[in-house]
Amino acid sequence: MKVRMSDGFGKSFEKKSMMVLNQIEFYMGDANLRRDRFMSSEIYNSVDGYVALSVFLKFNKIKSLDVDENFLKNALKPSNNLEVDGTRNMVKRIIPFVSSETLDENVIYADNLPKPIDMDNINKVFGEYGKIYYISLPKYHSTRDFKGFAFVEYSSKEEADLACKKLNLYKGSSPPSSFPKGNKDFIRLQRQLSKLMDELNIVEDAISKSPKVKCEGEMGKRRLKESNEIECKKIKLKKDKIIPETLMRVIPKTKWLKMRKKYLDGQKNEYSQMKTSIEDVKMKLNSREPSNETIKQLEMTPNVLVKIEIYPENTKKYIKTIMTKLSPIVYIDMNKQFLNTEAIVRYSLEDEAIKIVNEYKDSDEFKLTMLSGEEESNYWKKINSDRTIKKTKIKNEKIVEKINQNPISPVKPKSHIVFN
Repeated sequence: MKVRMSDGFGKSFEKKSMMVLNQIEFYMGDANLRRDRFMSSEIYNSVDGYVALSVFLKFNKIKSLDVDENFLKNALKPSNNLEVDGTRNMVKRIIPFVSSETLDENVIYADNLPKPIDMDNINKVFGEYGKIYYISLPKYHSTRDFKGFAFVEYSSKEEADLACKKLNLYKGSSPPSSFPKGNKDFIRLQRQLSKLMDELNIVEDAISKSPKVKCEGEMGKRRLKESNEIECKKIKLKKDKIIPETLMRVIPKTKWLKMRKKYLDGQKNEYSQMKTSIEDVKMKLNSREPSNETIKQLEMTPNVLVKIEIYPENTKKYIKTIMTKLSPIVYIDMNKQFLNTEAIVRYSLEDEAIKIVNEYKDSDEFKLTMLSGEEESNYWKKINSDRTIKKTKIKNEKIVEKINQNPISPVKPKSHIVFN
């Protein structure tokens, strides 16, 4: 196993030689070569399997011992696993490197391991069933937190099978296994699709933000009450839910690799579906009706706007009845911004507006005035602005209806492979 070394100053010759021997045997051992790309490439690219001793002097743990090539050459002579070429100051394995496929049969995958856990805990539990060559405890790159699973390599397939048989505590259908949540390209596509869908949803957002009728306050209160009741039920269910005990699961690595391949193949299919969905969204965005067409603005007609001061309890229907006694009206505006204390009534002709103002000039119930000057000009701008919003809303509703008639096929959410 890997030897932890510190500064070599003051160590005896024999002790330092043993540390060098153990460390270089580890570097050139099966377990390390399967994971160390640099060392495996050094052996693979050599003509006869020899690696220069000078290579090891660059490694921090050998460098910390303050030794040279001659020291390495002498320290490695007693090894039963390595052969030293003294004339060339090179070393090679006596037994050729075993392929990864063969060694995978000796490795087990253990999931749902407790936290915290370390090499000593793994050795203590898993070492009862055979000689352990290598232990891998994967961690998250950003936080260095333990992922909750491990790979343990035994000296033989029989030992690995025995460990699986004795240590697999989980019975029945298993919860999801620990697989990577997705690669960078997959996540990038997810974000791209989400962004495009947000663009399509803008029209729905615009519709939802349009002015609402007065009774919506009561509906909103009712929805809030219903939402609170649902939330309370969720909290109660959460309290009543019994969380099952998580048990350790152990399977051969060869089986885990097959499950992982199945998982990645499924993710590849989802990747393809997501790319297709993105193209569909782009096509639908491009097929939308041109939005640069201008909405016809109303020309300002002077002296047709009448402002009427009212009481909050006066309804729109009541005001309309009063204001249409003499002439028909085009529109009556009782917007919330007036706080139900005034309304704006628009007539078709100036004479009609003047007639209604004169009719109620001595009334104690209503106070009517003609809009003029800047106030009149600003209100006409408001009329055209409201028309633009209304026309855009109608247009957007048609777009949403068209999109909903041919919805995008949703990409199925990723799910982890389970042990059967």
